[in-house]
Amino acid sequence: MSQEELLLMLAQSTCSVGHRLILAAVTGGLTWGDSAGQIRLTEAGDEWLLEAARPAPDWAAEGRQGAPPLRDWQVEALDAWADHGRHGVIEAVTGTGKSRVGIEVIREALEQDFNVVVAVPTKDLVDQWVKGLRQNGIGAVGRFGDGVRDTFLSHDIIVSTVQSLYLDPPIRPDGKVLLVADECHRYGSEKWRRALHHSYRRRLGLTATFERNDDGIQELTSYFGGSPVFTIGFDRAIRDGVVAHYDVKLLGVDLTAAERSAYESADKTVRDARVALLAAGFTESPFGVFMHEVDKAASGEDPDPTVEDMARRYLKAFSERIDVMTNAAAKLSVGTALVPWVRRSQGSILFTRRIEMAQDLAALLRDGGVRAEAIHSDLAHGDRKDLLVRLRAGALKALVAPAVLDEGIDVPEVDLGVVMGGSKSRRQMIQRMGRVLRLKGDGRKATFIVVYARNTVEDLSISDGEEGCLDLIVETADSVEELEVIDDAIVPVLGSEAHRTVRARQVSDFEHPDGPVRIAKAARAAYMRAHGATAAEAAHALRRMLNDFTGVAKIVARPDGLPGRSLAHLGFQLLATDEEVLHYASHRDDANTWDDLSDSAPGFEAGGTDYSQSGDEAEVGGRSPGEPTDATLAIRLMGTFYDRIDPSTVAMSIECVTAATEAFGFGDPYSWEALSSVRDVLAEDLDDCPDVVQGPLGWTLHGENGEWVISHGADRVISVRPSTGGQDSLEAAARDAEDADPPSAAAGQAEFLVSQLERLAALHAGGALTTAEFHLAKSKLLGG
Repeated sequence: MSQEELLLMLAQSTCSVGHRLILAAVTGGLTWGDSAGQIRLTEAGDEWLLEAARPAPDWAAEGRQGAPPLRDWQVEALDAWADHGRHGVIEAVTGTGKSRVGIEVIREALEQDFNVVVAVPTKDLVDQWVKGLRQNGIGAVGRFGDGVRDTFLSHDIIVSTVQSLYLDPPIRPDGKVLLVADECHRYGSEKWRRALHHSYRRRLGLTATFERNDDGIQELTSYFGGSPVFTIGFDRAIRDGVVAHYDVKLLGVDLTAAERSAYESADKTVRDARVALLAAGFTESPFGVFMHEVDKAASGEDPDPTVEDMARRYLKAFSERIDVMTNAAAKLSVGTALVPWVRRSQGSILFTRRIEMAQDLAALLRDGGVRAEAIHSDLAHGDRKDLLVRLRAGALKALVAPAVLDEGIDVPEVDLGVVMGGSKSRRQMIQRMGRVLRLKGDGRKATFIVVYARNTVEDLSISDGEEGCLDLIVETADSVEELEVIDDAIVPVLGSEAHRTVRARQVSDFEHPDGPVRIAKAARAAYMRAHGATAAEAAHALRRMLNDFTGVAKIVARPDGLPGRSLAHLGFQLLATDEEVLHYASHRDDANTWDDLSDSAPGFEAGGTDYSQSGDEAEVGGRSPGEPTDATLAIRLMGTFYDRIDPSTVAMSIECVTAATEAFGFGDPYSWEALSSVRDVLAEDLDDCPDVVQGPLGWTLHGENGEWVISHGADRVISVRPSTGGQDSLEAAARDAEDADPPSAAAGQAEFLVSQLERLAALHAGGALTTAEFHLAKSKLLGG
């Protein structure tokens, strides 16, 4: 056909989903013009037509045997990409498993005699892709960069950073190369898109957000054949069980007088300049488009010098306003109040805007007894990897990070994210959310605490949140609750609109015995002991009590600063959050349950004690049920203990482990096997949720297997005195430890010493050994 006919066809034709794939293909070296002005397909163009018509395989059946099955969204995404001529971008929020999509695409390409290039933006991602491919049974993986220049002659796949690829991307004369561009939104600049070679016949872009604040998005759209062929956001990901459910806690802090003055001055300039720029024809929404246009004008691309000056004024004041909110003194001081929340999490990440704040916040957490470190771009690559390893191993409880964890990092499983204000882009917020929302092995929910400056653009009560992207974090949350700091403790704001909304939504679910409100083991066990109920009866009764007590019980915030509140009514007491009943106690002088009384309450009278006086002001033993009686104090302490203790990660003194190994034959007290055995026995005792007593040394727990003394912070076992009844369990654990493979004799004495030293170092890093204990054990091992 002639060039005119081709252009007319392109103008009138689109693919079935409206993408410009045909245009992308014919401008990619697949056509040529002969001397007569006719447009003809090249040999590669002929093969491209075959590729475009090739049906999609049964992706679920084609996956590697023994690999986890593909999720529904992954199969849908793969089908959409294949139906689009094996060109296109897949947009999937962080934590959903988009790398698995790339691996299955690579598997298909290799079976069809393609080579593969995987382009990534960071060295960390090079390592992750190489590891992921090999774990999925795909070998012959090479690297390109850092002095290594593997080629298609020796490797089927080349994984490289785009910084190494762009000067000389590997190609094949026949074009049979699949490009997998991870974090593809990064490659829109004129420099980096040189890595996206026009000869590559299959093209897959992977990203959490296919957007840029410059014209590079148009180049990417053309190269990949249009806007994303498939998108999955947090709403569907949560609904499908791909990422964890989560709750949001909004913690407002006040600016100082000086900070408020600086904020108001900058805010006025921002607002005035925005009005002027909108009047000049700038796009009002979305905010990212507006900011892109402001950046262009400020760089001198606008022919009107007045507009250029206004754009520069806007950006300067905008930055000053962010600095005020970011560096607010109250945000840093809240770090002390966050300590109990971080301590009881199973791993936390705190996101900041600035390195200095990350360092200061990490120091505050350490001062509170939390093992925390700042991770940022000023650290060496190896040091950053070491911090992630320590977080994964439990040697660290928290990392405090500016942008270094936003993209391209495989973050260990954590369940608490603390966001110290808004994010600079929607992509950054999505990346941060995804770091925390990865599915947990035990199915638990995640929690975000958003620390914001009141009466600023971070405040969702007066702002839509679009500017700082805080709207993203609340729109798919299970619940949103306001918190406040009182006497260095973070407590719910009772009666806040957010709190009432959450409560109203969950009360309606209490009618179902197996509803969404969780029942902690400690609460269920306490109810079973008090009333002789089964586990199912206890769970049903506790859910009903939480429902019935709403609006009538006396509510007292916990004095220990941990989440939850005490609800006391007619001699019964619950310790609960909106999502979970943590503990239960009855202070009545009769054996009645709430179910026994509910038909006649509050006008019920029994056992010589009048429980009907003024509803929740009825006295029990001369005190109001809401007052801190000894029993009330005990339930609060019990709740605190079971909130904090985690037998799988709790540190143990060397005296504790040594005593157990000597008494019950656990073997080497400095081995992970012995430590795991003792932790397993502690977990078995905790499963029964026995009562605990707080003494001068810490908590004393009387379990079936032994008497444990645990530190006040519930993060270290000081000692254990095994009971006779528990000897069988301990000996079984000892046998398990003995079954572990001993160090190979062939490894030699030097290798054995190195392995033992590494184990000691790991125990020290994990908190199982103090520094003094570590040096003493090392000295004994080396014969010093």
